[in-house]
Amino acid sequence: MFAWGKDNITTADLKNGKKIFIVSGCASCHSDKKTSDWNSIKLNGGVKIETQFGDFYGPNISPDKKFGIGAWTLEQFKIALREGKSPNGYYYFPSFPYNSYKFMKEKDIADLYYFLRTLPPSSLPNIQHDILFSKFIRRFMPLYNFRYNFLSPRIQTDLSEGEYLVKALGHCSECHTSRDIFGVPKFNFYLSGGIIYEKGKIKTPNITPDKSGIADWSKEEIVNYLRTGFTPDYDSSGGLMAEVIENLDPLNDNELMAIAKYLKSIDPINDKN
Repeated sequence: MFAWGKDNITTADLKNGKKIFIVSGCASCHSDKKTSDWNSIKLNGGVKIETQFGDFYGPNISPDKKFGIGAWTLEQFKIALREGKSPNGYYYFPSFPYNSYKFMKEKDIADLYYFLRTLPPSSLPNIQHDILFSKFIRRFMPLYNFRYNFLSPRIQTDLSEGEYLVKALGHCSECHTSRDIFGVPKFNFYLSGGIIYEKGKIKTPNITPDKSGIADWSKEEIVNYLRTGFTPDYDSSGGLMAEVIENLDPLNDNELMAIAKYLKSIDPINDKN
């Protein structure tokens, strides 16, 4: 258990923090310069996230104290991840998947926090989001969060390994679950396919064990896909999913199998939603 008010790097497992950083895809949204050297990556932000509401840009989360999050305490970092609230008191837009990260274990949050502090700082300022009435809409984020929490299933704290990797670190639901007009996920259609805006409007696949999803995939085939990017039909992943598969590289075969077992265990849902 961590004492959240005390920043003490000696309590951290930096190797685990690095693993959490990669698997959670932090660099995918917070670094516009890709590199294979995770220890020297600059998290200066600037990556565009296209949505039906406009374009969001990943912020600077480097250890820079002025332009990044270097002045944040561990407690403030935890609140941002789990509640979507900044140290200044304003609420983040859900392009930042805090509603998935709220499932994260305290140890993983702490290890991630300290790993981020080992990375090089960047003095690049954040790019302003390109959405209409940004400041006005931000005031209503507490209402969005209320609607989300009211409609969502009750949060569980005893997630299995596979469920934890899917729900929290992988935040798979962010892309693979459809949303209502307010941008809140349709929880009755959990993981049965959503919409992303990657060079146009794209339907994401159903990853439930329905016939329209992965019913015909064996657990071993799911593991192979998550490791190599090749489907049982020898098609290959592309776009954002190709990057997700790269991010899963630190996971061992047992962890990938845990993901496969969880996906095969959930309710099958037809993708016509």
